[in-house]
Amino acid sequence: MRLARPALLIVALWGLLLPSLAAAQSAACALPGRDGPTYVRNTYYPGSGTASAAGRTLNLGTLRGGTDAASAPLTPGDLVFIIQMQDGVLNNSNSVAYGNGAAGRGVTDLRDAGHYEFGVVTAVSGAVVTLRDPLRYTYESGPATATAGRRSFQVLRVPQHSALTLGGTVRPPAWNGETGGVVVFDVAGTLNLGGATVDASAAGYRGGGSFVGGSLTGQNIQDYAALYTTTTSRGAMKAEGYAGTPTLVRGTAVTGGYTGT
Repeated sequence: MRLARPALLIVALWGLLLPSLAAAQSAACALPGRDGPTYVRNTYYPGSGTASAAGRTLNLGTLRGGTDAASAPLTPGDLVFIIQMQDGVLNNSNSVAYGNGAAGRGVTDLRDAGHYEFGVVTAVSGAVVTLRDPLRYTYESGPATATAGRRSFQVLRVPQHSALTLGGTVRPPAWNGETGGVVVFDVAGTLNLGGATVDASAAGYRGGGSFVGGSLTGQNIQDYAALYTTTTSRGAMKAEGYAGTPTLVRGTAVTGGYTGT
């Protein structure tokens, strides 16, 4: 069993400083090199329900398709990367206390947002995946409530390359509220970037959606938690982040410079 992987690269596209890789790597010895030297993209699954620390099972949603995601399903011997994308707690009062309780921004508690680890798959039965080793952290998903933001985690299949030389541009699929925004490589031998670019720009949390009205009027308008909705406004909600998803998020199609989905 190898205690560290010589070539391991994680790119995350949202505003968290990820903790040290050492603990996550130490237990993640699956079948090094099983996927060979040709680049294979990550497979992405949204997590479902709660996967408790010290447990060995994960409940998954539907595998994500698309040009920047692989379609290979999970099988025994696969290496997976599990990450809590959203779990922060904020003060949601519509005042300067919004966020961290004092500044109109930030959070009061990160909870498990940003926690991640590797796991080795031993069995797959429908949407239930069994891991070889107990989870270090708890992972949760669930809708927003009146007092808490949305929680989400995702699970990536990480191809185990024997060696790897990249070419062109490697991109993760854009975060869609369930999966994306992260790309992970695992290479047993030499990882050669080969002049390639790993580009995660604009693939992270989505901007806030807008109400399209007239032009914003007045000065020092203070609305911390809601959308400007008067007929003379043209404003946006706060953006998505590790403390949840707003009612409206920025879509891919832009009309008149603004859009809400």
